[in-house]
Amino acid sequence: MSFILDIMSIMSYYMSCLLSKGAIMKVGNSLRVWRAKKGVSQQQLADSVGLSRQTVNSIERGKFVPSVLTAMKLARYFDTSVDELFFMVEED
Repeated sequence: MSFILDIMSIMSYYMSCLLSKGAIMKVGNSLRVWRAKKGVSQQQLADSVGLSRQTVNSIERGKFVPSVLTAMKLARYFDTSVDELFFMVEED
């Protein structure tokens, strides 16, 4: 539990630093790439981590940013770290 709180604190601090500098940030992801590497469909991934296929699709398209808990579940499923799946990009 404290690990999740530590991640949330770090993310909150990082976002506040970026926003204070006037940068507009967006969360990107490589979920589709990882899913293709593993050879699973959106539905198979959704079923494995307790999401709907529509939610997986929305995350992949950048229309929905998952909670920290969901991001950790996805990272665990692919046996990788959260920051390998999700990253911040500056918007134009």
